[in-house]
Amino acid sequence: KYYSRSAEFLHLDADRLHRRVDYVTDGLNVVLTELAKVVLIEDNKRSLKFIGIFYVIWTLRTWFSTTTLLSLILVSLFAAPRLYLDNQALIDAHVAKTNDLVQAHVGKGRQVAQEHFNSVYSKAEQFAKDKGLLKKADKKVE
Repeated sequence: KYYSRSAEFLHLDADRLHRRVDYVTDGLNVVLTELAKVVLIEDNKRSLKFIGIFYVIWTLRTWFSTTTLLSLILVSLFAAPRLYLDNQALIDAHVAKTNDLVQAHVGKGRQVAQEHFNSVYSKAEQFAKDKGLLKKADKKVE
C-alpha cells in the first residue's frame, strides 16, 4: 500500500457540518440581499457605482485574461493599503478635490434638468389651457 487513511478521516461531524453550512448560508443571504438592492435600484448611487464597476471589469476583461486580472487584484489588495498609509495626505487631498468637482458637475446637471423640466411643464400647461383641458379648479391655482 502506498497510501492509507483511517476511517476517522472520512467521518463527518454533524455539528461542525451544520455550523459551516449555516455560515455559508448566511454569507449567501447577505450577498443576495445586497445584489437585490443593487438590481432593484433601492439606492441610485449604489446602483450607478456597481454599474460603473461592472463596466470597468467588463472592459478590462476584453483586454486582459481573467487570470491576469485576478493576479493584479490580489497584488493590489496587499499593496494599496500600504501605499495609502504612506501617501495619505496627498491621496485625501486629491479625493476631496475630485469629490468637489463631481458635486459641482452633479449640481449643474440637476440645475439643467430642473430648468428643462420647468420649461416642458409650462409648455404642457399652456397647451392644456389652450385646448381647454384644464378644469376650473386647476385654473384658480395659478
